[in-house]
Amino acid sequence: MSSTGTRSRQSGNEQHDDEHTGAPRGAEAGRPESAGDQPDQDEPDDVGAAGKGRKVKSSTSRKTTSNAGSDAKKAEAAEAGKVKSAAVKSTAAKTAGTKSAAAKSSGTKTTAPKSAAAKSTAAKSADAKTTTATKPTAKAAAPKAAAPKAAAPEAAASKTAAAKPSAAAKPAATAKKGKAGPGGTSRAKAAAGTPARASGAGVSAAAGDERELLARTREAAAPGMAKLSELYFRHTPVDDLAAAAPEQLAAAVSSHYELAEQRAQGRPVLRVRDGASELGRPCTVVEIVNDDMPFLVESVLAGVSRSGAAVQRVMHPIVVVRRDLAGGLVEVLPDADPDDPPEGTQLESWMHVETDPLGDDDARERLATELSRVLADVREVVEDRDRMRHTARELAGTLRADPPPLGAIEVEDGARLLEWLTEDHFTFLGYRRYELHTEPGASEEPKLTAVLASGLGVLRGDSLSTRSFAPGSDAVERATARELLLLSQASSPSRVSRPVYPDYLSVKTFDTDGNVTGEHRFLGLLTVPALYESPLDIPVVERRVRKAIRRAGFPLDSYSGQRMLEVIASYPREELFRVTAEELYETAVGVLSLAERRRLRLFLRRDPYRRFFSCLIYLPRDRYTTSARLAVQNVLLRELRGRAVDYTARVTESSVALLHVTVHTDPDQPIEAEPDALQEQLFDAVQTWDDRVLAHIEDRPELGSDFRSALRRYLPLIPAAYKEDFDAAEAAEDLARLDRLTDEPEMTFYTPSRASRGERRFKLFLAGEEVALTELLPVLQQMGVEVIEERPYQINRPDGRRCWIYDFGLRMDTTLEAATRDRGTDSVQAGFCSAFAAAWRGDVEVDRFNGLVLRAGLTWRQIALLRAYARYQRQIGTPYGQQYLADTLIGHAPIASALVRLFEARFDPASGAADDPVRTETVERRLAEVTSNIPFLAIVAGRTRLRPHEIGLLRLVAGLLLYAVLVLAHPIYTGHPIVIP
Repeated sequence: MSSTGTRSRQSGNEQHDDEHTGAPRGAEAGRPESAGDQPDQDEPDDVGAAGKGRKVKSSTSRKTTSNAGSDAKKAEAAEAGKVKSAAVKSTAAKTAGTKSAAAKSSGTKTTAPKSAAAKSTAAKSADAKTTTATKPTAKAAAPKAAAPKAAAPEAAASKTAAAKPSAAAKPAATAKKGKAGPGGTSRAKAAAGTPARASGAGVSAAAGDERELLARTREAAAPGMAKLSELYFRHTPVDDLAAAAPEQLAAAVSSHYELAEQRAQGRPVLRVRDGASELGRPCTVVEIVNDDMPFLVESVLAGVSRSGAAVQRVMHPIVVVRRDLAGGLVEVLPDADPDDPPEGTQLESWMHVETDPLGDDDARERLATELSRVLADVREVVEDRDRMRHTARELAGTLRADPPPLGAIEVEDGARLLEWLTEDHFTFLGYRRYELHTEPGASEEPKLTAVLASGLGVLRGDSLSTRSFAPGSDAVERATARELLLLSQASSPSRVSRPVYPDYLSVKTFDTDGNVTGEHRFLGLLTVPALYESPLDIPVVERRVRKAIRRAGFPLDSYSGQRMLEVIASYPREELFRVTAEELYETAVGVLSLAERRRLRLFLRRDPYRRFFSCLIYLPRDRYTTSARLAVQNVLLRELRGRAVDYTARVTESSVALLHVTVHTDPDQPIEAEPDALQEQLFDAVQTWDDRVLAHIEDRPELGSDFRSALRRYLPLIPAAYKEDFDAAEAAEDLARLDRLTDEPEMTFYTPSRASRGERRFKLFLAGEEVALTELLPVLQQMGVEVIEERPYQINRPDGRRCWIYDFGLRMDTTLEAATRDRGTDSVQAGFCSAFAAAWRGDVEVDRFNGLVLRAGLTWRQIALLRAYARYQRQIGTPYGQQYLADTLIGHAPIASALVRLFEARFDPASGAADDPVRTETVERRLAEVTSNIPFLAIVAGRTRLRPHEIGLLRLVAGLLLYAVLVLAHPIYTGHPIVIP
């Protein structure tokens, strides 16, 4: 099974539309025609879209079952009474002088798009009439009765039944008996407001909800609008209607009916308005009445998206109507079959689109203008598509009857390709003929001129201008080369059907000497059958494919030949028409070489007119993700200086995935692409987290070969949250710690990259059971840091042992950060981790004295000495508590350090013999340092923050330490507590 990604568009700079497509801005020879001023598309032609067809028409066809009965006569009489009452009310309202202008909505924009063919004075007059008639005449939410000139839908149904019994006998009979129609609702009951009931046990709950909602909508509808309301919402998913009240749905039908009351023949009417007051929620409403034709729905929705609005809800019924010669609505026939409409009627597409609210009148005006262009382009394409097909077939016949002075095979292939395109493989959007001229003078560069009145479809508009070729491109050579066909991509996206860049086919004309004299230019889109056609069945392409496989030295029926054909068949179909046999060979051979190597390959092709780069990226299937695709697009946009990008993705059961990225560039800007360097950047961009860890391990031999071989077993066990939080270098260190972890914890205290001031992080590695946060927080807090966050990660080692990584975010205040700044990172980390491990083992108490680790740079054993003195002080009856003493020492860390240094100078066995002169001198120096600091503190007390009792406290501690220096022994230093009775 294969899944193919859809196209997206990512714009760097706004693209301008150009009527012509030649060199950088227009129509040079062989340069694809810009469809920007004319089309835009969303779906293949109805004759080419396999299984799709004209969804609007097929979805709204309706037939009912004939029945007769007395109950239906009563219902018919009631309906007729309502119609008559509606007509009376409508006449009375007009007599009273009701003015439509008074109910205009402030956010309404009404537009009657101008047809390209309607340029006469009479057409302009009709435009004025149509625009006047389509102005909103009442509040959109207010139900309106049918005008006397236009029969209400129910009355229209009765007229149709009488005028054409053969076509309307079934609906008429159903109405007489009142039997439930296709929706399962009795028409008489629905008109009276009775909720619909399921007609059989097999009807689903969703269908029942839909029938009930439609019945309530019929009840809320204006008199005579019940059947039209049912038709209007019949094929709208019930989920889209559930949030709306029946009155709101009925108001939407009345508003659309009002817009449809006047429409000139062959011209659409369009209105963009604010729908908040009508629908009870913020939204913008687009209403369109147009002749039913292909491409309408997809083109309009693409136009809405192109304008930056998000679609909320869409209704697009096909309505059978009858109009007079002036375009006035005579009657609506909701029961008529669109596949077999009565004589003298016409099919219309009524489109109701609700979007996210547009901010102001200007935004609504821009949307109305864009949709007017869309409707005009769709009409031009539909009106001329048969003529464009005929032109292509006629050109194929001319090539055979009067072949140009080229190879017979090339001419025959060209004729066959034109015929193949007309066989429902190509949606023709535009055609125009060009003549190539060489202007006399200093410059002999050829220029293209459009032949007047030769344009069809979106290229109807005539232009007398000529265009030069892009400087520095090979457009001149391609345009004047002795090649019959030139296939490329148009300069602008289409407005008809799919919103993509159309394909461009140039069929050149030659004189008797073989010189190029002009071209026939076709614009269009490949249909669904063409996208899945075998390359060996496509003229021109088939010959290139066979040549590429022969170039590789493989018989087509061999194993290697079939594999190569499989690669070519997966090629983006539009690209298959544009590449040469040599490019096909290089790509296919390169892709086959990836089967045994997990590498990325880039195949880069520059458009001859320098408008875009075509980038084919083949990569291992498991490497393709949305993040990888976005990373690739960003690299290509940056390195190729692109302004927009399109992509398609193909992921199948094959071991490689294909990403086709088209990078649109400025043709006037020189860009020198280096495929090899670009390929390396793309390879780095799509590397996974696992790949980066493995690559980092290769550069760290000190981690050991055993760990490097075991790392691949670790990687599948790493949680996704950890991968998001840590890069490959840090992960390699962490995994190495996990691999050697025993019952003893491991930890690290460090400054992260791009850390803010005072920010630190602490990682604790534990094996076994999970540890509660309440066990860890006190240890960290008593060391003088503020705990900001904690992120736990559980990782099960390959040996089955459960391990934990606790990552803490810490913050040090300004004083603490200054105290640690000059001691070195390694020294601070070692002291912090050693003290935490001692507290975790229970070798040291968890109290405020541990704050001296960071503040004074003391070890946990040195701190144990000061803690012992504090305990002894408490036993001799001092009024100062342990916490107070600890805070005082932390506040005056240099004195605490001096006291510890004095003790070590006196009792450290490594300092030499007790009577060693050097040791004696050191002890005296340390003693002088302490004794000199205490009186000095008293002298400067008035100029410091010390209070008198703090000075006394420090003197007391110093005195105790001097006593210890004289009488106490080494066990205090080793950390063993001294109990003084």
